[in-house]
Amino acid sequence: MTEPTHLGITRAAYDTVAVDYADLLRDELASRPLDRALLTVFAETVRAGTDGRGGLDGRSGADGQVGADGRSGADGQVGADGRSGADGQVGADGRSGADGQVGADGRSGSAGRAASDGRGGADGRAGDGAGPAGGGPRVADIGCGPGRVTGFLRDAGLDVFGVDLSPQMVAVARREHPDLRFEVGTMTDLTLPDGSLAGIVAWYSIIHLPPELLPGVFAGFHRVLAPGGHLLLAFKAGDERVRLEQAYGHRVSYDVHRLPPERIAGQLRDAGFTVTTRVLREPQAYERTRQAFLLAERDG
Repeated sequence: MTEPTHLGITRAAYDTVAVDYADLLRDELASRPLDRALLTVFAETVRAGTDGRGGLDGRSGADGQVGADGRSGADGQVGADGRSGADGQVGADGRSGADGQVGADGRSGSAGRAASDGRGGADGRAGDGAGPAGGGPRVADIGCGPGRVTGFLRDAGLDVFGVDLSPQMVAVARREHPDLRFEVGTMTDLTLPDGSLAGIVAWYSIIHLPPELLPGVFAGFHRVLAPGGHLLLAFKAGDERVRLEQAYGHRVSYDVHRLPPERIAGQLRDAGFTVTTRVLREPQAYERTRQAFLLAERDG
């Protein structure tokens, strides 16, 4: 079967920039309190739903008010100062300008606690979304890039693995996080069993898909999540396609889609999710558009 054009274009671009992308963004989360808060809320919500306190519906332990430290549960109110967030934007010099880096890059410089014993493998064979004894709830970082967000979620107590379209990004992620599992794959064709995950993070990775494909992607997320499982999306807000020709110090050519948060929320509802949290942050520093974050729960 012929591969869709957008997949080949995006893969080629991220294969080209993978090493410099990882170097430039390695410590970015340290300077982004809102991003850390939202990721921490996601992790705590997933853990609360699978640790015996509230079942996989995730309805216990969360009142939803999130401070800048991200230490409380999630119903959608975020009190973080919002001074920074991850839009993944880096211009041709790797520092500013162009509106286009993928987000779901994922990597945390910290050393890993999860053993490379297959607990987070891409086969996802934990039928109820819970990790094996001694591990946290099983979560997939879809569009993980070099593993920055994957590592952060591991440190937050989740049994997490990463999937990325770019083989070079996966190679970098495996070098940076040898204790975690990373696989080459695409969110448009997830090879995971039904109901096998407690959570999914797609951190600035849906922005490279043609918008008409997103309903099918969200249906796929619904399929692989257990009932009550949780989804966190980060993306650039707007309603236009931007073609990038320079990124991370390299000549490339690929598309970034700015997406309307209300439309994405409606597509999630149509796919069988309840949106529990919406955050829309104003552009800061070199950003050129608002940044959107949605937390959602898979309906039973």
